[in-house]
Amino acid sequence: MYLWSSLVSTVVTVRLKGLDRLKCLDCPKGVCVRCLLLLLFAFPIWAKECQQGLTLVYNDWPPYAWTDAFGQPQGLDIEASRLISGKVGCPLSIEAIPAKRAHQMLKSGRIDLLAGATKLPQRQLYAHFSLAYRSEEVRIFVKQGHQAVTQVRQWQDVFSQRLRLILPGNGWYGADYQASKQRLSQASLLIISPNASQAVQMLAYDRGDAVVGDSLSVPFIASEQEKLRLEALQPVLAQDGIHLMLSKVSVDETLLERFNLAIEALEADGSLPALRRKWQQISYARLTLTPSVESDLHFGDYPRAP
Repeated sequence: MYLWSSLVSTVVTVRLKGLDRLKCLDCPKGVCVRCLLLLLFAFPIWAKECQQGLTLVYNDWPPYAWTDAFGQPQGLDIEASRLISGKVGCPLSIEAIPAKRAHQMLKSGRIDLLAGATKLPQRQLYAHFSLAYRSEEVRIFVKQGHQAVTQVRQWQDVFSQRLRLILPGNGWYGADYQASKQRLSQASLLIISPNASQAVQMLAYDRGDAVVGDSLSVPFIASEQEKLRLEALQPVLAQDGIHLMLSKVSVDETLLERFNLAIEALEADGSLPALRRKWQQISYARLTLTPSVESDLHFGDYPRAP
C-alpha cells in the first residue's frame, strides 16, 4: 500500500508540476482515488508486468483482424488493442494464429492476449476478461433481392421457409440458434464452414441460402472477396459486448485493472467511439439495407456491456 501511495504521489507531482494544488475536479465526494487513477491514465506509465511486452494473436476475420498485402496486421480489433495497450504502456507483439490453437496457447500462458472475445463461462476458467471495448451483433444475411428479405421476420421463419444456413463452426450465434442446432441439422438446413470467408464464398456459389454472422464482418468479406452485396434479415440472433481476453497464467488481476482503466479513459476521451464509428461506416457501406433493417442496425455507439 505504501509503495502504491508513493507511486501515485510521485506521478501526480510530476504530471501536475506548476499547479498550485491538486483538486479532484468534477468528482463526487469520496471518489477522489478513482479520479487520481483515471488521471494517471492520461499518460502511459510502464507497469512492471509490461516491461517485456505482451503477445497478442489474431485469426483472419476482417474487418476486425487480417494480414494485409505487406504482411502487417490490420483491422478494428488490432487498432483497438494497440490503442488500449498503448494507454496502459504495454508494447504488443502481434502474430496470426488460428483461433482454436490460440485459445490453447492462452490457457497455457504461451500468449497473453486475445481480442474480439465474447465472455463465456468456459472461457472464464482460463482467462480474465476486460471491460467491453465494442459490441457484436449477429444476423442472417442473404444475397440482394432474395425472397427471404420479406418472408423471414423471426427465427422460426427459417424453418417454415426452409432457409439453408451457412456458418462457421466456431462462434456464438445466439440462444435461438443454439437451441435449434440439432433440429436445423436434422432438417438439412445447417451447413458448417471452416471460417467466415468460406461461408461467404459458399453463398456466392449458391451452396446455401444465407450466411449467419457478425453484422460488420459478413458484408465486409462479401464485398471485398466476392464482390457480393448482401441484405440483412430482420431477426437479431445475438448482441453481446466484446472483450479482450488475458491469460490467467501470464497476466495478473492488477494488470487487468490497468487495462480496464485504460478502456474507461479511452471511452471518456472519445478515442474508442471514434474508432468504432470509422469501421462501422466502412463495413455498412457494403451492405444493402431495407428500411426496416436499417432502423434496427446500430450505426453509432453501443450501450456499454459489463
